[in-house]
Amino acid sequence: MAALACTIVTIAAWRSVAPYQGMWPLPGLYFLELPVVTVVVALAFAIEAQSRSLVAWAALGIITAFSILGAFSIGMAYVPVALLLAILAVSSDLREGQPLTIHVGVCLVAAMAQAALMLLAVRMLYP
Repeated sequence: MAALACTIVTIAAWRSVAPYQGMWPLPGLYFLELPVVTVVVALAFAIEAQSRSLVAWAALGIITAFSILGAFSIGMAYVPVALLLAILAVSSDLREGQPLTIHVGVCLVAAMAQAALMLLAVRMLYP
């Protein structure tokens, strides 16, 4: 559901933003990254990958960082996707007896990396 919701939100955002500004490289790269990340999570759960919970936590960090940094534009539209990923990640950890604290750390590291990459990209492309 998170992958579908992310894809729908991204398509809607792309269609509303494209007439008013150029899409490449930003925000076009973000609009590609976010659905790809959620589809990777969906695939990890579909094939029952060993690290599926870890992938969900990393994706949660990425989507959350984007939502926070993009809060004044389209970031808030991705909050429901983050909530779906959070429910998936926590329920997966509880069901499988995985270490919740370690996975929260993975989420935080992924969020910090995403935020750093976003800020770096904006700084380099729009000095």
